[in-house]
Amino acid sequence: MAAPANADVPLDTAASQFKKTWSLAGAGRHTEFRQQMPASKDYILYPYLQYEDYRSRLAIVPAGEVSGFLDNHRGWAFSSGLRQVWLRGMGRKQQWQKLLQYSGSFKSIVDAETRCHQLNARIKHNDQKTAKTALLKDAGGMWLTGKSQHKACDPVFSWMERHGHLSDKLVWERILLALKAGNTTLANYLKRRLPARDQQLADAYIQLWKRPARGFPSIRHWSDSGRTREMILAALLRQTRNDPDLALKYWHQVESRFAWSERASGKIRYDIALFSAVALDADVLDRFALVPASAVDDKLLQWRLRTALNHQRWDELLISYEGMSAVSKQEGRFRYWQATALEQQGKHEAAARVYKTLAREATFWGFLAADQLNQEYRICPLTPVVDPVAVSRVAELPGVKRALELRKVGLNDFAGREWYRATVSLSKTEMRSAAALATEKGWPSRAIISLGKSGDTRYYDWRFPIAFESQVNLNANRHNLDPAWVYGLMRAESALNPRAISPAKAYGLMQLLPSTAKRLSTPAGIKYTNRNSLLDPATNIAFGTAEMNKLLQRYNGVPAYVTGAYNAGPGAVDRWLEQRPDFEVERWMELMPYYETRDYIPRVMAFSTLYAWRLGTPVTRVSYRLRHAAVVAGGTGLTNVSCQL
Repeated sequence: MAAPANADVPLDTAASQFKKTWSLAGAGRHTEFRQQMPASKDYILYPYLQYEDYRSRLAIVPAGEVSGFLDNHRGWAFSSGLRQVWLRGMGRKQQWQKLLQYSGSFKSIVDAETRCHQLNARIKHNDQKTAKTALLKDAGGMWLTGKSQHKACDPVFSWMERHGHLSDKLVWERILLALKAGNTTLANYLKRRLPARDQQLADAYIQLWKRPARGFPSIRHWSDSGRTREMILAALLRQTRNDPDLALKYWHQVESRFAWSERASGKIRYDIALFSAVALDADVLDRFALVPASAVDDKLLQWRLRTALNHQRWDELLISYEGMSAVSKQEGRFRYWQATALEQQGKHEAAARVYKTLAREATFWGFLAADQLNQEYRICPLTPVVDPVAVSRVAELPGVKRALELRKVGLNDFAGREWYRATVSLSKTEMRSAAALATEKGWPSRAIISLGKSGDTRYYDWRFPIAFESQVNLNANRHNLDPAWVYGLMRAESALNPRAISPAKAYGLMQLLPSTAKRLSTPAGIKYTNRNSLLDPATNIAFGTAEMNKLLQRYNGVPAYVTGAYNAGPGAVDRWLEQRPDFEVERWMELMPYYETRDYIPRVMAFSTLYAWRLGTPVTRVSYRLRHAAVVAGGTGLTNVSCQL
């Protein structure tokens, strides 16, 4: 497949006119923009021009006109954002009657500020008389959060207080929520609302949270109450994440002093055992034994298995595996470690049976099992079954038509949102048709996402498209990287979406932070202009491969460590290597505390293997790929691929 390049698709006259008009708005030339709008009136994307026009003139456009426009375009990608800005503006101008008329239900409002504006409008217009129960419920929901709310909520909370609806109980509940959220500033502010006799107690709770080493010794003087136990439990649970050994010490100090429920006692024992396992504490197996059976779940058993792996307690590992649910027992990673334990116990035939079954799967753990058996890899592609009529039906969905047209004119963010809205409720069969359409249109990221939802995991041509090939090869050669590894990482990072922006503000195909690009710019000789430049595939791949090369030098050419550092950062990987200096790579990877990175490395390695096969290049065994960035002469570390086992 050629690299998707929607910007290079020839535009018809209507699309060209739209793009020209849209650019006028972006340049702030709104008078010319409105003059040009009529030329696109019959174009499918004309409502986007209307949206941009309304967005720039919300303050002066009659409310009925905006409301009518929104009602007529409920399913469009811009509608919820425009509605939110419009309603928020009414609230800020204290246009209470208008806000009540157009805001709809409280639940339909997505942002906290506008919700509080609506509550203020309901209070001003005596809704407290006609629907007081609903008003109190909605206002109480805005109160009960551990974060500081927008200032628009202050009048709502003042109303609650004036009318006796802001009880001490509600204040205490929010103090606890604030502490659980780590917001001690809010907790200190809230305590002022309590009676004087309670403020000292609130101070003690806050100090317990901020400085447990000082706070826990004083607990012996506290009276036993439900609130006290709740505060102590929250502080203990927080401590388990930071230092489970200290948490256990504090628990021993309070265990017999207070009347703990079986559930609370089980929860603290659970967390102490869990986070002791994550921290690789030596005494963790004893701590697992203290967790009541009623509190044990799959997550705890999985970490008990990892603990047994850490200590090479193979009998304990198998007991943990057998205790898991059927769903967890089917996960490739746990079946692999089950086989490892059986092999270590000398039960070679039983281990081989597990390995052989697992090796039929084209996954990281399946490939690793094949390595244990010295078998070739089994990759059995399916030829996509495409019903042209079904694909045409998907192509005729209004949202899909808009998405494809938006992508053609370069409005990729709106295009992705329209595609999502149009396909989110499709059946698995329809999702396959959507994937076929996206593949046909050269939109690999949508094909990957749609295919993932269809469950067709063996449509490898669609799941692992060879896009941006010239840029990948150019930069892989520049840094002496395996192109399959670059593809595998890129596929895991963004699903080949060049416009991807993560919640952490990582950009583009290889999900780069602007700070990383700035740091690499001079030493790598790559021009960096601004964060939006990272949405350009060529620029993004250049920076991403430069970072891979830099990490490869840092970690002496070990791809597992490089891949982990790309995801979690070098600081985390350095720390894990220091804590686990003698672990073989597979065990080091399984015992890392970050679940995301623990899954990320196997995913990248599996994707790299599948891309090597797709590219027609030699396929490296994953057990070798984890440890070596390049295959040595003579074929060491290579395997064949077939659909037979």
